Amino acid sequence: MHSPVGPYGRFTKEDIEELVGYKLRTSKRIGFGEKAALIVVDMTRDVVKRHADVKAAAMHIATLLGQARKLGMPIFFSRGGRHYHSVSFASLTEAECGIYAIKAKASYEKQPLKAEDFEIAQEIAPREGEVLITKHRSSAFFGTFLPSLLNWHRVDTLVIAGMSSTGCLKATVQDAFFYNYRVILPEECLAQGSGPKAMHYISVLEMDKSRGDVMPLAEVLEGLNKLGKH
Repeated sequence: MHSPVGPYGRFTKEDIEELVGYKLRTSKRIGFGEKAALIVVDMTRDVVKRHADVKAAAMHIATLLGQARKLGMPIFFSRGGRHYHSVSFASLTEAECGIYAIKAKASYEKQPLKAEDFEIAQEIAPREGEVLITKHRSSAFFGTFLPSLLNWHRVDTLVIAGMSSTGCLKATVQDAFFYNYRVILPEECLAQGSGPKAMHYISVLEMDKSRGDVMPLAEVLEGLNKLGKH
């Protein structure tokens, strides 16, 4: 008799926590600092259209964006990564694609990326004054102007949302941590996209354990309210 299939395949959250050796939200909490910015990672039309979990995260990100805009927070969006560099409309040199694209190409050969699918999903599209960064590797920090922009705004806290929890989002979280930012991760706003769903929760646990604070969206909104208008 087969076990019922849930959101993480045949694993429960408890199974995954036992495997990782960590229970969500039991590490030292870092919390909010004095000024926060929001980074939305790779929520393009292509992935929102293709993956139900990314679509669900987009709906929650819309709520988060509404609050961030109301408070006047600096807001950044990223796009780019494996699909863009391997099989897409982009006119990139072999050097720009690099080993990164060679490793990724087989995953995307049957679904070339179109220019319109590379835009941020309409329901959470950037508005005037919000920055859209096209990145050339997984992290929104690597080889981009993002560190300088964050320095300009004098922020010490980054609320990071988007996808993929096992790829670009996780890489961005790791670099934010290495740059010494306080990292806040609204759980409902994190998505994986493709791959075994148990891997999403493994990544969430790993990020919460040693890189940032994974929090319910309601608590993130409350924390931002306490910081007040920027």
